[in-house]
Amino acid sequence: MTEPRDRRPTRLALFIRSVRAVGGAERVFVELARGLADRGHSVDLLVEDPEGYLLHDLPESVQVISLREKGGVRGRVRDVPYYLASLARNLVPALRPGRARLPGFPLAFVRFLYKKRPRIAALRRYIAGHRPDAVLAFLPDPCLSLLLAAQFGAGRTSILLSIHNNITQLVDNAKTHTMREMPILMQSFYPLADRIVAVSDGVRDDAAQWTGLPAGYFKTIHNPVFRPELLALADEGCDHAWFGQSAGLPVVVAAGSLSPQKDFATLLRAFAVLAEERPARLVILGEGGGRDDLLALAVELGVAEHIDLPGHVINPYKYLATASVFVLSSAWEGLPLILIEAMACGCPVVSTDCPSGPSEILENGRFGRLVPVGDTRAMAAAIKATLDDPPNRDSLRTRARMFSRESAVAEYEALMLNPAAQSPGPE
Repeated sequence: MTEPRDRRPTRLALFIRSVRAVGGAERVFVELARGLADRGHSVDLLVEDPEGYLLHDLPESVQVISLREKGGVRGRVRDVPYYLASLARNLVPALRPGRARLPGFPLAFVRFLYKKRPRIAALRRYIAGHRPDAVLAFLPDPCLSLLLAAQFGAGRTSILLSIHNNITQLVDNAKTHTMREMPILMQSFYPLADRIVAVSDGVRDDAAQWTGLPAGYFKTIHNPVFRPELLALADEGCDHAWFGQSAGLPVVVAAGSLSPQKDFATLLRAFAVLAEERPARLVILGEGGGRDDLLALAVELGVAEHIDLPGHVINPYKYLATASVFVLSSAWEGLPLILIEAMACGCPVVSTDCPSGPSEILENGRFGRLVPVGDTRAMAAAIKATLDDPPNRDSLRTRARMFSRESAVAEYEALMLNPAAQSPGPE
């Protein structure tokens, strides 16, 4: 825990490994930086990989700082003493008072250090040299890296974490030992944080179970999604041949990485069922390793001529603004930004009732139909019902405004200014 402050901070830092992958957390990372800068703060974006178009055209008060040492080897050598000290501190009971030894911890910890090679030295130098008032880390690996650096003393810098996904689902679907062992490390290190942000109540409750931390450690802050620029992008007009009144057929749109989490295979099967009853088209925006499998499945289902996978698009909102319905088919989420963005564009939505987020966004079905995860028939029926009887688009836009950038940034700012004042806090 850090000491209480009696002054308003002027320097805030956000930490993520990379924004090359344009996922929800990466977009929130940059939107939050812009919002904090608009409120008069100097913001440092700490990254290990300083590339990616999201880092372009940032305000002057936002500085991108690379934690990657030039030459590579020098940075890794500088981390070694911290690795050794951290191992000693966490493996010798006398050096870690009050923190119980967990089964499997030594192997999980060593594996994390070896596989992820956290930039402890660079983080320590940044905190010591710039003395930010708060550092907020995004995603599991950066969160642990920041906590490892902070255990050697963060001074008056508040250490905050942001959880963007359902930990249970990440662990259950993990393909690596480091992700499967993440809860062991979370239980060991997350108590070192001043506060932990969850992007939805479902994520908060799930994280609390895994960490065993009291409610005061957590604060739910919905992602900064709705912003005026989104509406301008939605009005650009979609030049895809399938969209517009002249196209004739209704168009179902989905978006996200072509990965098992998004479960586009179920959506394809649901679309095939729908196509048996009424002609329609399906467009899936996004990239990923599952593209070939999805195309093969479309051929198998006999709907290949009626689907399109245009890949990653810079402006998905012009598609959403003219789509007949947007479908979120995910097996799990944290708080799906694209679902809110579709509503902001006035697009009717259908979503799986997956953990976590969709039921909170849609108020248990009030603003869009919810279906069980992996239920092909239920999804097809929900899409058809939405096409036949779409909701009022203005009501969807109004609901999306509840997830505004201004509201989220204000909550993050208040938390970063004074973490202890936002709740009774951890004891």
